[in-house]
Amino acid sequence: MRATIQTFQSKQGDCIFFSIENDEKRFVTMIDCGKYTDDIREYVEVTAEKHINLLVVTHIDNDHVDGLVEMLEQTPDVRIDQILYNCNQLWNGQPKIQPTDAMRQNMQTLSTNLPSRQKNDNGKIKADKAVMLAEKIGSNDAWWEAWKKDEYITAAIKPILLDEHDKKFGKFVVLTPTVAGIERLNKNFKVEYARLTKHILAEGGNVVGQETLFELVERLASMKRRNYEVMEPVKSGAVTNCFEENKLKEAFDFEPRGVSDENGASIALMWEYGGKRVLFMGDAEPDDVAERIKTVYGVDKLEVEAVKVSHHGSKHSTNKKLLNQVDSGHYFFTGGNLKDKPSLEAIMKIVNRGDERKRTLHFNNKENKTVKELTSEQGMAVKERYHFEVADNNEFEFEY
Repeated sequence: MRATIQTFQSKQGDCIFFSIENDEKRFVTMIDCGKYTDDIREYVEVTAEKHINLLVVTHIDNDHVDGLVEMLEQTPDVRIDQILYNCNQLWNGQPKIQPTDAMRQNMQTLSTNLPSRQKNDNGKIKADKAVMLAEKIGSNDAWWEAWKKDEYITAAIKPILLDEHDKKFGKFVVLTPTVAGIERLNKNFKVEYARLTKHILAEGGNVVGQETLFELVERLASMKRRNYEVMEPVKSGAVTNCFEENKLKEAFDFEPRGVSDENGASIALMWEYGGKRVLFMGDAEPDDVAERIKTVYGVDKLEVEAVKVSHHGSKHSTNKKLLNQVDSGHYFFTGGNLKDKPSLEAIMKIVNRGDERKRTLHFNNKENKTVKELTSEQGMAVKERYHFEVADNNEFEFEY
């Protein structure tokens, strides 16, 4: 039996495939997609043969969902067996409520505030209205049926068996979000909706289309936060120009301040089978994941085959508490930006363990400043000192 992790450059976002092969059977898990590139489309249509057994949308940020909308549009015959996506989708027997005229008008008005998508139509670029992932899933009966809507995907649910019958593909243990993290996000949604529209959401049932409305409001709120972040100056210690001793120490000693509520509600998963494990962090809060690992596995430190690093290697999403609970020989950094994702702060915490273990850091963002420096002659001494290597093959295979 063989498992393969493969990540793709997906603009600044994530796109991860975890393929498990057992004899002649295969199970493909796709996690997020920020941009549906030609390489990703080839994987979906050729390698996966247009069949995704499990689609995991870790959270609602556009660098994790935009490419999925594109996939459902460009590969409309893709088969998806199960979808995990927390998007106010809970249908638990409450009565259905039809949206009011005011709510319909609010949805239309709010959607015009999102930037138009640039779409290639017969060789011509044209602007098209933004489409929510929830709306796209709902346009296809098979996809809508595949979406798990009976409960939120939280650490409180049972492990997700990948093969109910043979049980040869293992299972995913949900590490985050906590129930409190989902409740906080849903509360924020109601507050933000009232702020944007001056209306209060109906109570006492499930409003038809509430998933699309939730995603729409969250996208607008995310745009507001990102605009603020762009204006926020970069602190002097966040990005290094060289690997001086004081810079390495400063990066290692940096204490993260926590993540946003949206990232705090990110799905983090642990795949496991027969003693083998892989940790997929999404953009999750490292403290929450560390606490959950300690509770579930009850060991001082858990060894895993690979770790997908949280939030593109943000300095706020990897901390010493988490790394005291889990370790691996392979760490995958996906997406990010030119400056601080991946960050030297996250990298130094991973490699500076006071041991001589060989670790491989996989990057698919070759334009990031720190990654460029690590692959230069200047970074050679740092890699030798901390016993790690940098890889850009973004694929790791192991047997189990």
